[in-house]
Amino acid sequence: MILTLVASWQNISGVFWYFWNAPFVREEPAPYGQNVFTSRGCEFWGDEVFSSALQSAGAAFLRHRLPTASNPAQFSIKESVTYNPDWSSWRYSGTNPGQFTMSGILPGKIGRLLAIMQGSGFQYGARIQTVKEQDKDIIVIGNYTPYSSTLRTSLHFTQEVDWSGPATSLTMDTPTLKAYVGYLATDTVTWSDGFSVRLKNRDALGEGALHEPFVALSLSSADGNPLSRSTAMRFTAVSHSFNADMSWTPGSRVNAGTGALVTRRPDVSVSMPAQVGRRVTFNNFAFEQIGDTSASTGFSISANNPVYEAITYILPNGRKRDRSTSATIRNPASRSSSNGSRASITFPSRGDDEQRMCSVLLTDYGKLCRESK
Repeated sequence: MILTLVASWQNISGVFWYFWNAPFVREEPAPYGQNVFTSRGCEFWGDEVFSSALQSAGAAFLRHRLPTASNPAQFSIKESVTYNPDWSSWRYSGTNPGQFTMSGILPGKIGRLLAIMQGSGFQYGARIQTVKEQDKDIIVIGNYTPYSSTLRTSLHFTQEVDWSGPATSLTMDTPTLKAYVGYLATDTVTWSDGFSVRLKNRDALGEGALHEPFVALSLSSADGNPLSRSTAMRFTAVSHSFNADMSWTPGSRVNAGTGALVTRRPDVSVSMPAQVGRRVTFNNFAFEQIGDTSASTGFSISANNPVYEAITYILPNGRKRDRSTSATIRNPASRSSSNGSRASITFPSRGDDEQRMCSVLLTDYGKLCRESK
């Protein structure tokens, strides 16, 4: 979700998640914490927790659910400056910064140009271009803020998105997306418009040396309407996945272990504004329907049930949908494959626009692109 937020804020056209390791069968131990890549355990297409969070983040990005910076800082840099040997990764280490002509930025700041671009990108958004000729060597138009430890306290990407350092959490609250990623100080996450999630097993999620009460929650509109009146929504709630005998020594790498892959699931109660005729279907990681119930004011998911996603829908007179409107699924997640893998969800009885809105594409490389605004 953080990648999706930054990419949306910067109005980037494509985001790519990639996978370094060989695919593995879902039930086998995951190759976490190898000596070469300490964070490699975060990138598995067969990991239910990771792929669920990735799918939610991809949908939010593709459907423009998050804000884009409205007035980004503009950095225009003469090409000849970029060839100066005293520059490295946009950090000037030379002894004569006064040789450069500047506009919009103090010469004394030139040695921290990268930090300024980073800080401006987070606070205001940033656009960078190199040009062959211009009046000044470096021109900055708009607000800029050097990146520093103070930016790690809290960042507000408009009033809809809050990235809180002290709370170690990311909260998204837009009309079409409600999401929370981070550690839980309490057992309830509340958004606007009458939506909330209560974690009934918060303490259990934090049990064990490797764990904290961490969750990734996402509720997104699948029909483009605000969630308060949406007729199709997708909800996911994930916490941890790990090898049964995994261990970690502070200051060292994770010992991956050889035990079975374990998924630790949140036990949640979802509350939402009342809507007559609303129902919810529960699917597992193989996209098999494992439940369907009324959800006029919300629904619950037990930690004992292997729910990968919950899809809400509304049919006339509140009747349950028949096979003609059931999701048609292809899913490779339970087998090993070295080729691109894909899973699709379609709702044939709905209109073309909604069918496209509800379609999901997954590949081993997690390629997610969208049209620019």
